[in-house]
Amino acid sequence: MTTLLLISRGVVLICIALYVYLFFQRKSNVAIQMWLIIVVGMAAGVAGQLMDVYLGNARWASAQFSFYFYIVLIIYCSWKLVGELKKRGR
Repeated sequence: MTTLLLISRGVVLICIALYVYLFFQRKSNVAIQMWLIIVVGMAAGVAGQLMDVYLGNARWASAQFSFYFYIVLIIYCSWKLVGELKKRGR
């Protein structure tokens, strides 16, 4: 389980690096990739939070607010991603 925690944290760091790279590219066709990277990075963050609670590194009471905040942001980013995909499909 500790290995999965390290992998999820690595995915978050990779997503941050990719987001910064795409942000500085300033091309108009990277919006979908940026939203997708945000969703994947936050999903890895949620998994990391849950694994911390499962391993006993954190208590649910302390991780609960950030867990719910992650979920709300994932829903928002998914909505924006679907909107971008629909816009590109036209």
